[in-house]
Amino acid sequence: MGNGGEIVVLKSKQFVLDERDAAMLQMAANDVPRKLIAEKFEISVRTVEARFDMVRRQLGKKSFGAVLVELLRQKVIK
Repeated sequence: MGNGGEIVVLKSKQFVLDERDAAMLQMAANDVPRKLIAEKFEISVRTVEARFDMVRRQLGKKSFGAVLVELLRQKVIK
């Protein structure tokens, strides 16, 4: 991840995905349960879900799977 966050571009929209959110999304892409993600970042599972939902809304996607596909396509996560 870069310093200060990753820039995600979708059509004409663009927003900055911070390193922490990118790391959480990478873990989700690697099939790590949300509970373990929450423990690693010392936050609640509901906070993890809220962060994922925020990214989903910013990307204009209807599902979390579509978010991961888009981030993979843009090489933000592996």
